Amino acid sequence: MIRPVVWLLAGALALQACSSDEDPALRVSHARVFAPLPGRAATVAYLDIENVSRRPVTLETVSSPAFARAELHETTIAEDVASMHALASLVLEPRSQTKFAPGGKHIMLIDPVKGLLPGATILIEFHYDRSGLLQVEAEVQTRLEDNGD
Repeated sequence: MIRPVVWLLAGALALQACSSDEDPALRVSHARVFAPLPGRAATVAYLDIENVSRRPVTLETVSSPAFARAELHETTIAEDVASMHALASLVLEPRSQTKFAPGGKHIMLIDPVKGLLPGATILIEFHYDRSGLLQVEAEVQTRLEDNGD
């Protein structure tokens, strides 16, 4: 009876190691957040996210202490009409890069808890694979600063 318990513990430790900060499955670059437009309570974040692991990674949710709510979204175009919808989750294939950019995937940030000034940084948290957490700092920019990177 001892062996199954040992294997169960070994499996739990391996799972914990996969989601540790020492060996992250995800890398984010070019993270930026736009200051909300005057009179608006929502804004957007764009970034590049890379799954550097050999397995698929599922982004389950996104959050930010700087906003009451954050959501994964995607803009699609059908018959020349653009529409935006929330994504329940997003699977990132092994060894792949996904761009969050205008006209595609993005992060909607809703109801900032305080004013956002260009040049400030905010924290965005990516929750993945049930226990993984990646924290990223993103610079707040004005819309004129987006160079499409």
